[in-house]
Amino acid sequence: MGPPEAHACRITVILPTRNRPALLALAIESVQAQTVDGWELIVVDSASDPPARVPEDPRIRLLRLDGDPGPARARNAGIDASRGDVLAFLDDDDLFSPDRLAIGLDGLGRGPIAVCGTRYLHDPTGRHRRLEGNVAETILDGFTPSLGATMVRRTVMSRFDERWRALEDVEWWWRTAQRSPVTTDDRVGYLVRLHQGVRSGNGLDVRVRESLAFMDEQSVWFAAHPRARAFRLCRAGLMALTTGDPVHAQALFLGSFRTRPRLRTVVHIGRATVARWASTTPGARGRRHGPHPDRDVGTRR
Repeated sequence: MGPPEAHACRITVILPTRNRPALLALAIESVQAQTVDGWELIVVDSASDPPARVPEDPRIRLLRLDGDPGPARARNAGIDASRGDVLAFLDDDDLFSPDRLAIGLDGLGRGPIAVCGTRYLHDPTGRHRRLEGNVAETILDGFTPSLGATMVRRTVMSRFDERWRALEDVEWWWRTAQRSPVTTDDRVGYLVRLHQGVRSGNGLDVRVRESLAFMDEQSVWFAAHPRARAFRLCRAGLMALTTGDPVHAQALFLGSFRTRPRLRTVVHIGRATVARWASTTPGARGRRHGPHPDRDVGTRR
């Protein structure tokens, strides 16, 4: 094969990584197994120790960043270095199905942003949210699609806001949906790995804090969209409950219920109340309560 410049590139896949060499190798292999040609893969290494390595493949480039700048800056670095007319994303602990890029290209024939189906690696059924057309008013009413399930034409691609370390994808979806329509292909193209690996700078506590900061920053919009506000408050409550903070979780669930009363929220309030009581009993310190908040496929936010 010749130099990278000799290979036509329609699609750029951007893959940020940090300190996950074994999982990174599997993620890269899933890109190399694609059924379509005309792609390049940019691996953005945020100061892994030891440094990340990539296979000898003219379609693959490696960028190195100093320190741990967060996923937003890593993805922006990949965007800046990209050559494709279409951008796709992959997390270093997840996988593409072999037809992931083909599914995305089919979707881009119907709109500038295409979302594919998502499932957990251990779950063959898959679940995802269907978005179609103008979703500006409803994008935050539920889970935003994983960036790995998203393919975007360069002409409508916006950069990620580097202020956010744990909510950069949600904030990106919120801005992007104001300007561009979305289409969904139900075929599963993105495989999510659920594991207990360490997050770098965007654990649940950071995600709760940034969720509330984002809602405060966009308070006018959320006041006009109570369904979205209630969902985000409930989501933050589940994360707070998982980290062992039932007091904060209870307050967030109550805020969600006042915004949009739902039976499910009442159940969460009850769980937080029980957890708050249990936390005062001997031996309960540090106990985690409730299901992991990432149980819904298609997003980790």
